Amino acid sequence: MPKSTKSSIRTKDDQRTIVTFSEAVVAAGEFGDKTIGLFPGIMLLCNNVTGPGFVGMPTANAKGGWLSTMILLAVCWVISGLACTMLLEAIKKMPGNSKFEQRIEFTTVAKHHFSGSRRWMYLTTLCLFLLAFMVSLITSIVESAQTMDTMFIEFFGRSCALQLYNNESASVGGVVGFDCVDDASGSSDSPFGNDAYVISLGYLAILVVAVPLGFWNLDDNIIVQKVAFFGVMFIIGEWCVQAFVEGLDFNKDPGSVPVAGTDMSTLFGSVLFNYAFVTTVPSWCNEKQVGVPINFSIWTSSGLGTFLFFIIGICAAGAWDFSGDSDLLAVLTNSNTPGVWGFSRILAYVFPIFALVTGIPIFSIIMRYNLLENNICGSVWASFWSSIFPWIISIALYTGNTLGNTVTWSGLLVIVPLNFILPAWFYLISLEDADAQDEEEGILGNERKGEREAPVWEEGKEVDAWVP
Repeated sequence: MPKSTKSSIRTKDDQRTIVTFSEAVVAAGEFGDKTIGLFPGIMLLCNNVTGPGFVGMPTANAKGGWLSTMILLAVCWVISGLACTMLLEAIKKMPGNSKFEQRIEFTTVAKHHFSGSRRWMYLTTLCLFLLAFMVSLITSIVESAQTMDTMFIEFFGRSCALQLYNNESASVGGVVGFDCVDDASGSSDSPFGNDAYVISLGYLAILVVAVPLGFWNLDDNIIVQKVAFFGVMFIIGEWCVQAFVEGLDFNKDPGSVPVAGTDMSTLFGSVLFNYAFVTTVPSWCNEKQVGVPINFSIWTSSGLGTFLFFIIGICAAGAWDFSGDSDLLAVLTNSNTPGVWGFSRILAYVFPIFALVTGIPIFSIIMRYNLLENNICGSVWASFWSSIFPWIISIALYTGNTLGNTVTWSGLLVIVPLNFILPAWFYLISLEDADAQDEEEGILGNERKGEREAPVWEEGKEVDAWVP
């Protein structure tokens, strides 16, 4: 059975440091306080669900089929909800945390259960976790920057960038130095075409907004998440109205939407990428107010996100052509796309600020929390890896359609084990540890064989862990 380690949490006013569950000594200000209420928490979790994978839903419907997409969304909603429940139940069973008194992050659970001869499993989990969050960060950065550059072209006639090296095969520019473009109607998601490594004006604009927020704590970002939530609700509503006015035609050519398509890789990758929020739940749980219902928050936020995925995916796919590789934002901002209102196009430029840019600091914060909690590195390096390094890597993926392949493969190879398999595994291990502890203490008598107490989640209140 793993060694019991209890964290020492002290208030910021009394002490300048915190000793975490993993025995890392961290400055008190590096973590947030338990101040996130019910509805702010639901908004935060829903925003985590409707992140960068959101814009790929119309393409998933067009290539994978609307019925296949709907079924997969429903299955992922149920599985992800149960995964969150099992993960938090495993966290609750960790030593000294029966009422979530301690700060325990996702990778801390892996470190606790995968010790000794299984330490390699902890290291593998840690690497997968960091890779998943890095992909989410890069996806949000690239998607936002590409849309911002397209907006500059639409409203100011051009966008410019610094090309970092000579490349004769680049479709735009290709020579080191500044280069400007005035047309965003090409086949690439980026207005700067393919094979060009650039630092664009759109990239810099997003960087200035998002990076400072990444140095805040999770509870500090709640006001930003509220604005993002209501902004996304309004934008999705307007796009759906626009799609219905345009007319939903699932048999149009090109751009037909089958009941069940043939390109299932795009479908699985895009849908699974949307449910990568399970790994973010422990950080929310650490900073939610005492008494906030856990199951209600999780099932409500993920259910709302699932509904939004389905409604915008099927409406947009029925109204416009997604037979190519372009995502929702690329289609709506393309001047050659027929029937798009000017206001809908403007909202497509604004959407990344609400849905993607505001998610960048959340991913950075949670990644930083896990690095600090596990004593991987100090505050400075944790901030660098979570808030600076993803921006460097994003430069290599900014041009072309590489982003779509990144989302697809990360969804299939990284998100499934982290968000669906490991939470169930942690839960089963926690049950075995609890049984072993009961036997050691002589508590498990004949009268309790075959019967287990109902889970106690908060403040001594019994709840059913498997029902929202």
